[in-house]
Amino acid sequence: MKISVVIPTIGNRNLRKTLNSIYNSSKKVDEIILSVPPGHKIFRNNFQAYKNLKIHISKTKGQVAQRIEGFIKAKNKFVMQMDDDIVLEKNCLGLMYDF
Repeated sequence: MKISVVIPTIGNRNLRKTLNSIYNSSKKVDEIILSVPPGHKIFRNNFQAYKNLKIHISKTKGQVAQRIEGFIKAKNKFVMQMDDDIVLEKNCLGLMYDF
């Protein structure tokens, strides 16, 4: 089964560490959706290494609204939400998926 990950963000400086931890996970994800509030700039070229990353500009500002819009955009049955400053251990996604 495929997994989507939704991350609301305003461009936290740890975002790259968060994305790397997802990409280095034992369980691969199909898509990562960064949900960004209007007026904040997240430049796609800063994240070219992440091929399955999608940047969504939400209609309103606020973490909850950004998460909801990210969930609506997600294309997979399994959707995980994360904060933009979380660094996963290598087996975390696999353990959660198996559970």
